[in-house]
Parts: sequence; C-alpha cells; structure tokens
Amino acid sequence: MKIAYTEIKKEALRCGFNFDFDTISKMPVIGIHHVNDWDHGYKSSMGYNGKRREFYADMRDIASFLYQYMAVKSVNEFIVAPFHRINQFSVSDKNNDIYKEIKRFLNSFGIRYKSGAGVKLSAGENAIIEMILEGCFRGISELCIFFPEIKVLIAPNHHFGIPFFTHDIAKEKGTIQLLLKSSPQLSYYEKLGYIEKCE
Repeated sequence: MKIAYTEIKKEALRCGFNFDFDTISKMPVIGIHHVNDWDHGYKSSMGYNGKRREFYADMRDIASFLYQYMAVKSVNEFIVAPFHRINQFSVSDKNNDIYKEIKRFLNSFGIRYKSGAGVKLSAGENAIIEMILEGCFRGISELCIFFPEIKVLIAPNHHFGIPFFTHDIAKEKGTIQLLLKSSPQLSYYEKLGYIEKCE
C-alpha cells in the first residue's frame, strides 16, 4: 500500500524521529556489517574485491540476519521510503538492472521519481527487502526500511552495512548481539553519530 510523505513523517514523529538529515546524522547509531567490506557492489574496484556470486552470498547473510531480527522483534509490517536521505536513488542509471527493478516497484504503487512517498508492506515480503538491500549495497538506492511497531529505522549503505536508528540503543544492542552469536561472518559496530562508512 502506498503511504504519502506526510503520513510517513507523522509516523516517524510518533516514534520520536525528527525527519531531517541533520538530526538523524547526530543520533547514536548501532549496526552490523559483513566482514567482507564491499564498497558499491561487485563491479566496484573499491572495498572487498570479490566475485558476483560471493557478493550475493554475503548479501544473503545480511538478509538472513534481518529476517531473524524481524522474527525475534515480532515485526508485522515495514515501510520502504527514502526518509532522511530525501532521494530514492543516489544515481540515475537507466541501464542498471537494480535501478530498473526498484523504479518499476515504486511505479507500480504510483510513486513518482524523487518523491518522498513510500510503501507499507507486511513482514514476509523477503523479495522486496532483498531488492532494497541490493540497491543500497550496490550504491544505487537510498531507500530505508522503517519498523514503526518497534520504532526502529534502518538505512542500508553501500559499505554492506545496516545502521539501526533507535532511541532504545541498549535494547536493540542486546538483540543484535545475541543474534550475531550465530553469524560469525557479521560484525557489530556503534558510533556516536551517523557516518556512511562502517568501520
């Protein structure tokens, strides 16, 4: 279901998130990233220099962690939108496969290019989550995933990381670190302010 920018903003404010980038960029952030530090995907000469198949295997590791997290937190729905990033895409590449896929997805809900509107979906829409992760990990998409029920916003980045924004750092940290015990290929990090690159 399409959700208008004004409604997303109301939902975010209800969860205690001021919507502007400056405020979010100064929030404490916790997150995970893969031990293979990819940078803009498998075609990039930056970051981890692995093969395409390895990129997708590593992406499945992150996706699997996220599904476990959603199950433990009893997430029923999520919202996909640019949020504080403002734009849907970091680049406009009409020949890029993931760009075209995400654009088709947004268009199917009547969401125009450069709109702040989003889509509300039920948990279990794994193909959509993987599409968002791939778009961000390849440095194409700026879309975020918001879990309003638990007041958590995640903003996947092109360094194969998933920053979690929340006002209850201790609670989410405990959940994340517990789940990481069965995922040695993933690492935990925390920062005082939001910086795109995971260290």
